[in-house]
Amino acid sequence: MLEEILIEFISTFILVFNGSISLILYNKIGALGVSIVHGMSLYIALSIGGSANPAITLSKYLTDNIKLSILAAKIITQMLSSLISSLFILIFFSLDHVQQGLPTIGPSVGLIAACIYEIVLSFILVFVSLKAEPTTKLFACSFVLTIANANGADISNGALNPTRAFGIAVVTQNIRHIWVYLICPIVGSMLASFLCIILKKLQDNKHL
Repeated sequence: MLEEILIEFISTFILVFNGSISLILYNKIGALGVSIVHGMSLYIALSIGGSANPAITLSKYLTDNIKLSILAAKIITQMLSSLISSLFILIFFSLDHVQQGLPTIGPSVGLIAACIYEIVLSFILVFVSLKAEPTTKLFACSFVLTIANANGADISNGALNPTRAFGIAVVTQNIRHIWVYLICPIVGSMLASFLCIILKKLQDNKHL
């Protein structure tokens, strides 16, 4: 249990730290650079055994019946890691620059559109996480996040993960739209999990 918690802390730190800095450096590396950094960071996080995302952790609880205590411990660890990694970024950048690492809603889209994007892409990410073959899962999930960031650069930044916004929002005290990034990925996760449960039941009934 302790090993799992430590892995979740490290994997979340990797994703939030690198992902936030990539947005801070947006003017230098561009939307494609931000997308690649997020995808690569998620690949690294998954490769060490973490999920670095409460939405994915929740899906494992809903579909794999992990204990509620384990779910709570992992999510608390992920959110704490998000906060600590965001504080760590202050060593290298000013508070104004750190704020640029916060996922934001594009000026040309509405709040509803941003919510739909986060829900739909979170649904895809979690569905892929649950259904992809073990040999391709790491690449598939990383590609989903890369695409979500690239296509969602002017929509919601394609966070798909409460930890990507939580730490930076708390550190910079910019919590205006934080609920979008906390709630929408969870909604997408629940929809994907329920679909997987239905598909499993249909498959089980087919073999009866």
